[in-house]
Amino acid sequence: MEENQQEFKLDNRVDYRFAVWLDLENYSRNTLRNFVPMFRKLLGKNRKISNKSIDIYIHNNPTAPKKAFIKLLLRFLEEKEGIVLLPPKPPRIVKQKKDLEIISKEDFNMLLKSIEPRFQLFMEIMYYGGLRVSEVARIETDWFNWVFWFEHKEQYGELTIFKGKWNRTRIVPIPPELMQKIWDYAPKRPDYNMLLRTRLFDIKNGKTDYKKYVNKKKLKGVPMHVIEQMYTGKVIRSFQNSLARVSMEELGKRVKTHMLRASRATHLDEKGLSATAIQYMLGHESLATTSKYIYNTPEKLKKQLLEVEKNEMQSS
Repeated sequence: MEENQQEFKLDNRVDYRFAVWLDLENYSRNTLRNFVPMFRKLLGKNRKISNKSIDIYIHNNPTAPKKAFIKLLLRFLEEKEGIVLLPPKPPRIVKQKKDLEIISKEDFNMLLKSIEPRFQLFMEIMYYGGLRVSEVARIETDWFNWVFWFEHKEQYGELTIFKGKWNRTRIVPIPPELMQKIWDYAPKRPDYNMLLRTRLFDIKNGKTDYKKYVNKKKLKGVPMHVIEQMYTGKVIRSFQNSLARVSMEELGKRVKTHMLRASRATHLDEKGLSATAIQYMLGHESLATTSKYIYNTPEKLKKQLLEVEKNEMQSS
């Protein structure tokens, strides 16, 4: 037999020697009281141990204390008893991942009209830009290419997302009508109508209180990166709570922020935008991730089948 398939017979004093070894290794009395009975239970009446019995034990008891006990036991058997056993194979836990849900463009427009006015622009930027909710909450007024847009107002504007996920920076196209809304909403100096360089979205209604919030936290000695995270978190939670409340009232289900990204990806795919373009827009590292956001809806399948049949008829 191979070494990892052998079964070893242990004497009646082995659990006592295990307790003494734990004591000499300076483990606590509580560890002795817990691990020695575990050892006796593992051995059972036949006082035999093998890789198979350890695997069965750890699969039936996949908890952290049981794993720590097995790790110490293997050390003890090798150092003091001369028995070498392989560590147990970790139990395979298959996580059931739920597919991302989507909403139709009609449902999106319904929610957009029903949500609080201060979150309407937030929701539009998130959907049309395919952005993460954290990215929208961090947007600053100078992240938009205003110079280009003022010269070409009929074209898409540009929004640069600095240090998104994986610390990546990307440029996202923004529809011209939405660019106009953003310009009208963005805080400006009343005397010169000049754009203020600050966060686009604030916690409260009206003018942004970002600088006041930062100054207040700085006086308490809070680091700047922590202040930004705290402020962003407050903005995100406010929007999430409002979206959840409105979606329950209008659709009878809770619409989460990530569903807006999945919906935008699916809608763009239905319109014929390439998968690589959607991948870049969403800021994904691989196409495999983007594919999880794109759904083969019945409408899309019907449209593609009609095109295939049309081409077959023309060719014949």
